[in-house]
Amino acid sequence: MNVQISKAFASDFHEITDRSLEEKIALILKQLKVCNTINEIPQLKPIKGNHNTYKIGVGFYTITMYLFEEHKILLMRLLHRDTILKHVNKAK
Repeated sequence: MNVQISKAFASDFHEITDRSLEEKIALILKQLKVCNTINEIPQLKPIKGNHNTYKIGVGFYTITMYLFEEHKILLMRLLHRDTILKHVNKAK
């Protein structure tokens, strides 16, 4: 898949200080690049009420992404699971 990273996601990633969380996120990014379709991505769940918007849980954090085309994903945010839905619902 073609994986693009938003400025907000990059900023969120740089604020993380937990090394093990960074490694888990790096592993997920590698998995995203290898997958050919959205169905091959492990632990991917759709976000209710948002068309083509998905999430993956990583510890206490959640990665949100938007599917542009069948093979093109934009990573939007990486936030704590308690605050992520507030940001996703603003983007509607």
